[in-house]
Amino acid sequence: GIWISGFPGQAAAGLDLFKTGLQSDDAGLNLLRESHLCPVPRIKLAQRLAASGLVNAMMDLSDGLATDLAHICTQSGVGAKIYSGLLPTSEEIKKAAIALGKDYLPWMISGGEDYELLFTASMEHADELRLLADGKVPVTQIGHIDDGNTVRLVRGYPGQDELNEVDIDFTGFDHFAKHP
Repeated sequence: GIWISGFPGQAAAGLDLFKTGLQSDDAGLNLLRESHLCPVPRIKLAQRLAASGLVNAMMDLSDGLATDLAHICTQSGVGAKIYSGLLPTSEEIKKAAIALGKDYLPWMISGGEDYELLFTASMEHADELRLLADGKVPVTQIGHIDDGNTVRLVRGYPGQDELNEVDIDFTGFDHFAKHP
């Protein structure tokens, strides 16, 4: 399965809050701003996961979920499918989406600089993986590796109508692309 720590997209939501100049003393929105300014890498969790021997591949989310997962898949010669319904969504990011009139899914898929962990591990180790997270940082299974050659997003949950599927390879920040 494909796993993620914490709540992806918080830093991107915080950046959008800064860009729009929305003034608010709301603690949740301030948490998102702080996530952008001072992201916290999951070093201890990464060390525990690596030492466990349960993880097949792992990296932090710096360029966005879609791009970083595409890097893992390219290096491993596999494809992946993730489900929007499985993505761990914080109350803070929902609140920011309402405040800014935006959909939060693009923040979660394409937003970078979260430094959450993205890793692959067998579903048979789900309980052990959650124990390694120690309850402090949630780890959530968001999809699975397959024999395709792209990263795809399905809106919804596994087992639902999967016709609403879209390729999302490399839709995050690309350090090597030409930016204006």
